[in-house]
Amino acid sequence: MTAEKIARIIKEHFDEISVGDFSGTFQIIVHGETSEAFSFIFSEGKMEFAKGKIDNPDCTIETDEATFQALLEGTKRPMAAFMTGKLKVTGNLDLALKFGQMLG
Repeated sequence: MTAEKIARIIKEHFDEISVGDFSGTFQIIVHGETSEAFSFIFSEGKMEFAKGKIDNPDCTIETDEATFQALLEGTKRPMAAFMTGKLKVTGNLDLALKFGQMLG
């Protein structure tokens, strides 16, 4: 799964809900045959996508491709992935939890 496809899926999801006053920067690294890094920046009710790493994200989320796809499809819960070590979070854990809740 490419970063562009992941960004499209997440953007479609966030277009369906109100981001409201949620703000934060998230760097997501998905490991597979190659590692993909991308970032989401939430500010003023909008979401921006950037391919690649960013400096000083509020939260970095790392996982493998299969787990990330299951999270996007809703067949795996973020907390379950975190508790089983399939999802690693560094930085602001509260923001990561809010991000997971917004994904559903």
